Amino acid sequence: MGYFFRCDQKNGNLSLFVPNKFREKLILDRHSGACAGHLSAKKIYRQLAEKYFWNNMRAECVQAVAKCRICAYTREPRSNQPGLKCVRTSEPLELICLDVLEIGRSRARNRYILVCVDHFSKWTVAEPIPNKTAETIARVFVENVILIYGAPKRIHSDRGKEFLNSILENITQILKSEVSTTRGYDPKLTVLSRE
Repeated sequence: MGYFFRCDQKNGNLSLFVPNKFREKLILDRHSGACAGHLSAKKIYRQLAEKYFWNNMRAECVQAVAKCRICAYTREPRSNQPGLKCVRTSEPLELICLDVLEIGRSRARNRYILVCVDHFSKWTVAEPIPNKTAETIARVFVENVILIYGAPKRIHSDRGKEFLNSILENITQILKSEVSTTRGYDPKLTVLSRE
């Protein structure tokens, strides 16, 4: 019985052709053999493709790894959590997004910036503030947004204690503004103020 080799035109390396009856054993040896580490189909394919070849090698690697019970039990489940939702607004002050950015201490002794963005127009108000206490956030928001532009229908922020407190809750009740927050810490969800 002879051996069939294929020569790589680019680098001159030889690859051995593997007959059908040896393919699955070769793949499983690389995947779950004594010295194997249950590698992914992609990694196994890369390793095998350096020395061997046959038609549909990649597909057979994927099929063999998919049948591995150990991998099936230990694999991280795919998250069904939805991604970012597209928020649509149709007028100014329908939705205002708030966030606080830390900038370091300035000469005026301000350490943060309160960023307020109108979701519809992208109009931004950014005010330097010395701290991010509830009182400071409420005062700056009222003085620089509400008294100048009016009350928003909805205010959106992250779940920081500077936004979730009784002071801002009282202000939103007086203004009859809705409040929404992100699920948890996720900078992508308050992205308007970070652009």
